[in-house]
Amino acid sequence: MNLLQLKYVLAIHKEGSISKAAQSLFRAQPNLSSALRELEEELNIVIFRRTPTGVELTPDGEELIAYASNVLSQVEKMHQISKNPTTKTVSLGISVSRASYCAQALSVWMNQHIAGDVPLSLYFHETNTDHVIEQVFTAESSLGIIRIPSFYEDDYGKMLEHKELSSCVLMEFQMQLVMRSDHPLASAPEITFEDLCQYTEIVHGDHRNPVITMSPIPGSYM
Repeated sequence: MNLLQLKYVLAIHKEGSISKAAQSLFRAQPNLSSALRELEEELNIVIFRRTPTGVELTPDGEELIAYASNVLSQVEKMHQISKNPTTKTVSLGISVSRASYCAQALSVWMNQHIAGDVPLSLYFHETNTDHVIEQVFTAESSLGIIRIPSFYEDDYGKMLEHKELSSCVLMEFQMQLVMRSDHPLASAPEITFEDLCQYTEIVHGDHRNPVITMSPIPGSYM
């Protein structure tokens, strides 16, 4: 096993296919295929499952990706130290489900707690819930914040447990309707789901569970 093989595996995972990974790395596809085959034979596992549209990780592959990301991340940090051993850079990666209050909270926290004389390398990524979990799992981010319907809590809990990720509830809140003051429903004393059927729904963020297909969201968020 070597670092180049791990780099190839991460590229294949990121691009979703061996050919696209080869293009992004400016390498010949047979080189990546050969490196992947040698690594699988050495570890006696199957890392990727071939599909009609590319490749997807096997359970063994998911575990390997997490370790490979950590290894390459540590190697990169060692390179940075060797280039400038007198400067200590604080690195922080945060991935969040799309929500404006997360960006605002991060800005307030940085202004209050980050000293101006400390070099900070900050990675802040707004994306969907699945990508947040994936980025923390592969060590691309150190912290993830997800926003999910509370009735999907058990399903997401099982997913996080399977990936050996710890979690805690930061806040709980109810869904709210937002509309113009002159909207036909603005003065209604009570609004039902039936009242909303004739209007366009705008969904901000995620609206599906990792194992259950999309359905109306009747409950609260956590």
